[in-house]
Amino acid sequence: MKIQFNLIADTPNKNDTIYPKNVLKKAIEKFNEEKVKQGKAFGIIGQPILEDVNLTEVAFKINELDEIDKSYVADIEILGTPNGKKLKKFVIDNLENYRIVTLGYGTIKKDEDGNRVIKKMKITGIGIEPIENCA
Repeated sequence: MKIQFNLIADTPNKNDTIYPKNVLKKAIEKFNEEKVKQGKAFGIIGQPILEDVNLTEVAFKINELDEIDKSYVADIEILGTPNGKKLKKFVIDNLENYRIVTLGYGTIKKDEDGNRVIKKMKITGIGIEPIENCA
């Protein structure tokens, strides 16, 4: 099941934050190497707030990431966990209304338009939310 990330390169999000394509690509590649390819890219329902995933909250796993223009698409597997079963009820028929959201840290600088521009970042957690909640 393919689902898009909420991070879009070079475009201000709802928080007036811009993720330059080169910075986003590097963060995604590192996340792919450290988590996805190692089978450790587990996500929760909602915005992650902790770097370490509480296994009782896990709902899905990312099996593969693909770059598409300015964004990324994840091939996810909804798990048979209690939260995975909840997620399946909501997402399966409305996949286009959901996005992968991330938790991470890095450095930010303001540009001349007042936008916050990410200079360096690391993705530490993932979740899934309805698009209207995505920043």
